[in-house]
Amino acid sequence: GSVQDFFFEKVRDSPTVSARMTLAELASEVITTGNYSYCARSACGEGYFMIGDAFAFIDPVFSSGVLLAMTAGEIGAEVAIRWLADPKAGLTMARKAERRMRKSMDKIGWLIYRINHPVLRGMFMAPSDSFRMRAGLVSLLAGNMQRNWRYSAPLLAFKTVFYALSLTYRFGFRLPAPVVPDVPAE
Repeated sequence: GSVQDFFFEKVRDSPTVSARMTLAELASEVITTGNYSYCARSACGEGYFMIGDAFAFIDPVFSSGVLLAMTAGEIGAEVAIRWLADPKAGLTMARKAERRMRKSMDKIGWLIYRINHPVLRGMFMAPSDSFRMRAGLVSLLAGNMQRNWRYSAPLLAFKTVFYALSLTYRFGFRLPAPVVPDVPAE
């Protein structure tokens, strides 16, 4: 379908957005913009190692990119020290660092590319913290890319629940809306 049809379908898919748009009128035609994310084919080669935006850029939905860039800077310094001492060992270390940087970007990218999915919104609003999923998600949003189970297991649980709920969503199941307590007016 058209971009405009797609836009209105997504508005209808979100009860909260749909409710806010009942009186809205288009001010112009609906247009799209490209995904500004990119990643170089390789971060390293003979005599170079790219970090930060020279290597890759991911849609800045969250501020995680700042921490990713700082982490890449630390990694880059370690690679440079090794490279200057032994170019062959430095290149090997750079290739390992590239895999680590790609994995970190993939973790953030997974969330960014699903941020508008109704199931993900429902999970964000759900009050439970089963399997420490909230802690894993907050850790990811804070830019923590530690490679240990303390952070990875809750994120894996979150993704598993997301995929399971997404499957049921296709068949009409919806998460219940969160209950917001009434706050007395002052």
